[in-house]
Amino acid sequence: MHFPEVNPVWLLTGEGEMLIMKTENDVIDPIFKESDPVYGHLSKEQHLEIVNSLKQVISALEGQLEQKERIIQLKDRIIKDLEAKS
Repeated sequence: MHFPEVNPVWLLTGEGEMLIMKTENDVIDPIFKESDPVYGHLSKEQHLEIVNSLKQVISALEGQLEQKERIIQLKDRIIKDLEAKS
Protein backbone atom coordinates (compact mmCIF):
# COMPACT_ATOMS: atom_id res chain seq x y z
CA MET A 1 0.00 0.00 0.00
CA HIS A 2 1.42 3.36 -1.00
CA PHE A 3 -0.31 5.45 1.68
CA PRO A 4 -0.75 3.33 4.81
CA GLU A 5 -1.80 6.35 6.89
CA VAL A 6 -4.95 6.86 4.78
CA ASN A 7 -8.10 5.30 6.17
CA PRO A 8 -9.39 2.92 3.43
CA VAL A 9 -12.99 3.28 4.59
CA TRP A 10 -12.73 7.08 4.27
CA LEU A 11 -11.15 6.63 0.85
CA LEU A 12 -13.99 4.45 -0.43
CA THR A 13 -16.97 5.98 1.39
CA GLY A 14 -15.90 9.47 2.48
CA GLU A 15 -16.98 8.61 6.02
CA GLY A 16 -14.89 8.91 9.18
CA GLU A 17 -11.43 10.39 9.50
CA MET A 18 -9.14 10.67 6.49
CA LEU A 19 -6.00 9.57 8.37
CA ILE A 20 -5.35 6.67 10.68
CA MET A 21 -4.08 8.08 13.97
CA LYS A 22 -1.04 6.49 15.59
CA THR A 23 -0.55 6.05 19.32
CA GLU A 24 2.52 4.72 21.10
CA ASN A 25 1.21 1.15 21.18
CA ASP A 26 -1.13 0.73 18.27
CA VAL A 27 -2.79 2.22 15.24
CA ILE A 28 -6.29 3.51 15.83
CA ASP A 29 -8.64 3.76 12.92
CA PRO A 30 -11.13 6.42 14.03
CA ILE A 31 -14.09 5.00 12.10
CA PHE A 32 -13.75 1.66 13.93
CA LYS A 33 -14.45 3.04 17.41
CA GLU A 34 -16.88 1.03 19.54
CA SER A 35 -19.27 3.99 19.59
CA ASP A 36 -19.50 4.00 15.79
CA PRO A 37 -23.06 2.94 14.82
CA VAL A 38 -21.95 1.22 11.60
CA TYR A 39 -18.71 -0.54 12.56
CA GLY A 40 -18.68 -0.40 16.38
CA HIS A 41 -20.26 -3.83 16.84
CA LEU A 42 -17.48 -5.60 14.89
CA SER A 43 -14.54 -7.32 16.56
CA LYS A 44 -10.95 -6.32 15.88
CA GLU A 45 -10.59 -9.48 13.77
CA GLN A 46 -13.58 -8.46 11.67
CA HIS A 47 -12.09 -4.98 11.26
CA LEU A 48 -8.83 -6.51 10.06
CA GLU A 49 -10.76 -8.76 7.68
CA ILE A 50 -12.51 -5.70 6.23
CA VAL A 51 -9.19 -3.90 5.84
CA ASN A 52 -7.60 -6.92 4.18
CA SER A 53 -10.58 -7.26 1.85
CA LEU A 54 -10.29 -3.60 0.91
CA LYS A 55 -6.58 -4.05 0.24
CA GLN A 56 -7.40 -6.94 -2.11
CA VAL A 57 -10.00 -4.81 -3.89
CA ILE A 58 -7.50 -1.97 -4.26
CA SER A 59 -4.88 -4.36 -5.60
CA ALA A 60 -7.31 -5.80 -8.14
CA LEU A 61 -8.36 -2.31 -9.23
CA GLU A 62 -4.72 -1.28 -9.61
CA GLY A 63 -4.19 -4.29 -11.88
CA GLN A 64 -7.23 -3.35 -13.96
CA LEU A 65 -5.99 0.22 -14.19
CA GLU A 66 -2.60 -0.96 -15.47
CA GLN A 67 -4.31 -3.09 -18.13
CA LYS A 68 -6.48 -0.19 -19.24
CA GLU A 69 -3.45 2.10 -19.43
CA ARG A 70 -1.72 -0.44 -21.72
CA ILE A 71 -4.82 -0.60 -23.92
CA ILE A 72 -4.88 3.19 -24.16
CA GLN A 73 -1.21 3.24 -25.15
CA LEU A 74 -1.84 0.65 -27.87
CA LYS A 75 -4.84 2.55 -29.20
CA ASP A 76 -2.83 5.78 -29.20
CA ARG A 77 -0.16 4.04 -31.28
CA ILE A 78 -2.77 2.74 -33.72
CA ILE A 79 -4.25 6.24 -34.07
CA LYS A 80 -0.82 7.74 -34.74
CA ASP A 81 -0.09 5.07 -37.35
CA LEU A 82 -3.42 5.69 -39.07
CA GLU A 83 -2.91 9.44 -39.03
CA ALA A 84 0.58 9.02 -40.50
CA LYS A 85 -0.85 6.94 -43.37
CA SER A 86 -3.47 9.54 -44.31
